[in-house]
Amino acid sequence: DMEEKGYLKIRVHVYLNEDCLKEKERIKKEMSKNGMGLVQVRGLKLFVDGSFGASSGALYEPYINDPKNYGLLRILPEKLNNLAKQADEMGMQLSIHAIGDRALTYALNALSCTRNRFLRHRVEHIQLVNEEQLKKMKQLEVIAAIQPIFVSTDNPWAEKRLGRERIQLAYPLRRVVEKGIKVAGSSDCPVASADPFLGIYFAVSYKDLKGGELPDWVRKERIGIKEALKIFTEGASYALHENKGQIKQGMQADFIVLSENPLQLSIQKIPSLRVLQTYLGGQLV
Repeated sequence: DMEEKGYLKIRVHVYLNEDCLKEKERIKKEMSKNGMGLVQVRGLKLFVDGSFGASSGALYEPYINDPKNYGLLRILPEKLNNLAKQADEMGMQLSIHAIGDRALTYALNALSCTRNRFLRHRVEHIQLVNEEQLKKMKQLEVIAAIQPIFVSTDNPWAEKRLGRERIQLAYPLRRVVEKGIKVAGSSDCPVASADPFLGIYFAVSYKDLKGGELPDWVRKERIGIKEALKIFTEGASYALHENKGQIKQGMQADFIVLSENPLQLSIQKIPSLRVLQTYLGGQLV
């Protein structure tokens, strides 16, 4: 209704839950309209585990502060594999929530069951990942949807829950980028702020918003400003099958005009960036 009345000024990508797979014909009908408007039915969202904040991210080893707790699984591996196959066969992009290392293994096993690499399946969060898992992500051409802003909310307690050794493998960014894995920068709003400039800031900064030093396990995963801008523009666009993220001939003219050039700002001033104008399809909105 909003789009028909001209009120909608953003592109919306819809991800369905597993119950919707019961209506396959309806899904196919809605997906056939993709590319015709601002709203598109893109894929299927699945949740393997919980979160580190709730100590429910699924781990191979227990939480340091709760030795009997290994997190929780929200779906059994066999069911996850079957749903992944169904979605892939229907041409639906998979978006799989996996926080802990055990959850990531199950997510990657499910994606190993898929065949259509064109769909650009992705894993959301990957907050604890080892080298073998990174290699498998690269092999499967899985996109990593990462929320750099999480280090601002989680760093006060994360090491206490995961321990000194395991925290070195947590909240990856540089390791993922250096492995050549496609990365989409995101926010996970409303869990964290939707402000992309905060996400970019925490992708590059060694300090919190008050100027305090972030822990060493955060600092070693920071990337450069050009790479941070890329994952929040080209990377996010690629993950959504959108032909944008760059200002060049032949691409969708979705872009913003900023108050200052982020490449010329000091890192601490990145959160103060403001959007002066927004263009959607070449039109000022």
